[in-house]
Formats: sequence, structure tokens, C-alpha cells
Amino acid sequence: MSCPFCTPAPERVFYRGDLVVGLWDAFPVSPGHALLVPIRHVEGWFDASP
Repeated sequence: MSCPFCTPAPERVFYRGDLVVGLWDAFPVSPGHALLVPIRHVEGWFDASP
């Protein structure tokens, strides 16, 4: 199964760090809604490293 967050469109990326990537949401709930996605694949947010 391919991950929709591994190769985001460059115009959606507003931040890229060592642990997370910041993406503008493709289907925002409200204007400016964004996602913080861990770079390492984890099942849930609380499974990510501090």
C-alpha cells in the first residue's frame, strides 16, 4: 500500500524537519488547516517518538 504522505506535492509542504513534515491539508476543514505528519511510519500519533 502506498503512503499518501511520503511524496506530497511540493506546494503543500510548508515545513520539513528531521522528524515531521508540515503539509497544507488537501481537503481543509477550515481555511489554513494543516497536518503535521511524522516522517517515520507509525500507526498512531502517540506511537511517534517524543
